[in-house]
Amino acid sequence: VFLGRIARIKGLADALAALRGVSARVDFDIHGPVSEPDHWRDCEAAIDRLPPNIRVRHHGPCDPGEVHALLRRYDLFFCPTHGENFGHAIFESLANGTPVLISDRTPWTGAMAAGAGWAIDPSDHAAQAAVVERLAATPPAARLAARLAARAFAREAVELSLIHI
Repeated sequence: VFLGRIARIKGLADALAALRGVSARVDFDIHGPVSEPDHWRDCEAAIDRLPPNIRVRHHGPCDPGEVHALLRRYDLFFCPTHGENFGHAIFESLANGTPVLISDRTPWTGAMAAGAGWAIDPSDHAAQAAVVERLAATPPAARLAARLAARAFAREAVELSLIHI
């Protein structure tokens, strides 16, 4: 799933470019408002060039009250953003037990060491595609372990950020 504004900085075009190199069957859902129509037209053209094993659906904006339930339905949050000060959607994904495939330009790169996801340069489409391929071949028990690691990583991030007076 991609959840966020459809804007160049969020890296949706990079996610779509990476998916061109995936041979596994993938359902990729996009949730978010189009904030840059020219960029969305570029993304639509990229979607049209994807192989038939990649199915993409754009659902438009997501109601904020439904974000948690929405994220829990997916095996991976894929957002190779070109930069985040915080990355609220990344945190929400982790907190809901959905591993992340993000860029190395966020405060959440520690997810890799925690087993909660992958942080890769947004232009490294081959590496991103390899992650999606591996995840598609991952047995359910290992996927569950990644989900638990994601939740634990988010919980630890919250605990470490608490201020004690």
